[in-house]
Amino acid sequence: MTVTEALRKIKEALQNDDELIDYCLRRYGRRHRVYLGLDLNAPPEAADYPLIAIGYRSSYAERNLRRFVSSTVTLFVGITYEGQEEDEHGNREYTGVAELEDFAALVRDRVCQIEDLPIEVLGFEPDFPAPYPVWTGRIEVLLKSVEQRR
Repeated sequence: MTVTEALRKIKEALQNDDELIDYCLRRYGRRHRVYLGLDLNAPPEAADYPLIAIGYRSSYAERNLRRFVSSTVTLFVGITYEGQEEDEHGNREYTGVAELEDFAALVRDRVCQIEDLPIEVLGFEPDFPAPYPVWTGRIEVLLKSVEQRR
């Protein structure tokens, strides 16, 4: 399996995952979108969320005249969420980061369920500060030793 084939497999699995679809419809009133790549000249708008965008960076090794690549896959995840709480002293908690963590945990779990995909989840990091009401973060996944075509 090449890196591109693995990324397409992740994209197809996430865009067609019933649990993820149901969750997004329940929580956000619409299906999530899945992009393979991201155009920073035309970034997603608030209406494009919930969103999962897939990208990667690679390192290479050669063994027995075959080239292998280990890639760190980044799953950029984002939601729009306007929740906030304020106490009597004016202290605020924007609850979007907690909502984002729940969404990211589900995405991570669904990626881990993809069959025949040699991965290891490295972690999740929310972006801060976030352009309220959009909340974004990154899930890092190691795609282990995939053969690369020459």
